[in-house]
Amino acid sequence: MIDSDIVDSRAALGTRIDAAMQERGVSIRDLARKLEITYEHARRLARGEAVPSSYLLKAVCAYLKLPYEELQNIATSDRIRKKYGTLPLELTGKNPELDPIERAWPYLTDDQKKTLITLAQALVQQNTVGKRRP
Repeated sequence: MIDSDIVDSRAALGTRIDAAMQERGVSIRDLARKLEITYEHARRLARGEAVPSSYLLKAVCAYLKLPYEELQNIATSDRIRKKYGTLPLELTGKNPELDPIERAWPYLTDDQKKTLITLAQALVQQNTVGKRRP
């Protein structure tokens, strides 16, 4: 189960690692032991407070059965976000306010995505009623 941490400042990689741990019943202690890292480092990875090296990320992916290339891209994005904040989004023409939605998007079902789009369209319509000129 994914919690509301997806839409806050938590790193996307930490969210994915934590979700995989929950799905597989892996504790932070289990992760630390398997990867031969400290409990604190494993905790920081699962909470999105640290981005692992490529070597450690490969080990995490192997243990939790996650796609390495996809998580490597997420790790790179997290590093950029931590270093530069929303500046890269702004430079690419993306609205930084949409970042929480984009980060949550892969975790939504198709029906939930449709519902979110319908809700946004309804809110736009609500905001524009009475503001249109004939």
